[in-house]
Amino acid sequence: MSGATSSTSTNVNQNYKLLGANTTGGLSVYQGVTTNTVIIYNTGTAWRVDTSASATEQADETFTVSAGTQQFIEADTNKKDNITDVETFTPRSGSDLLLVEGKNLMPYTQTGKTTIGDFNRIHRKRAFLNNSAIEYEFFVDLNGANILNITNTTDNEAFVSYKKQFTPFTVTSDFYNSTVEVPGEFFNFIAHAVYADFLRVQNRQQEALAEEQVAQTYLALELEKIDIRSNNNTINKRFSTYVNRQSR
Repeated sequence: MSGATSSTSTNVNQNYKLLGANTTGGLSVYQGVTTNTVIIYNTGTAWRVDTSASATEQADETFTVSAGTQQFIEADTNKKDNITDVETFTPRSGSDLLLVEGKNLMPYTQTGKTTIGDFNRIHRKRAFLNNSAIEYEFFVDLNGANILNITNTTDNEAFVSYKKQFTPFTVTSDFYNSTVEVPGEFFNFIAHAVYADFLRVQNRQQEALAEEQVAQTYLALELEKIDIRSNNNTINKRFSTYVNRQSR
């Protein structure tokens, strides 16, 4: 969501997460990801964006909103059920024009979660248990994974198979006795490349060339794994059949 300036609260400009249904009216309640006191909800007559607001989950898993300071309110004559369908918002003051863009985004970083380095697969439900789960297509941008073709617009979670973000390391001295761990993906490549250098020191050039080729093969295999995972982000390279989608 964007468009708020000095005449309204700039905290409105951020990504939002779907909390669930509103106890009043049943329409969705959204909470700001960066500033969680910004709430988007429907009053029963119009969509409204409030700062200094809160949403409390009830026993039936709906959310009750405590209103805050209104920043924008729906101005459409024919009221909409979905926030993304609203054409015009009236600002609290000034002439701000609010832009609401619908995204099903899985960010790299979330509070209380491990930072994601690479997205591998995304499922609707917890995968790899007793039954299969619907797997989502997605593409990755600067903000995270954009999930395509959500099964139900009321879904407020997805389950990601991922690799953790790589933390770069440096060794400035005492390379021989360093205990810094090398990523496992590069173990075979490094081991064979070092052995190739050892063979060159002994002037065993032919064996060194052969060993170097083995090292390059291991490196190519690791890079190929990245290419395979990238196919998850490209629709025209992904094939779905009844065999790989059925429950087992």
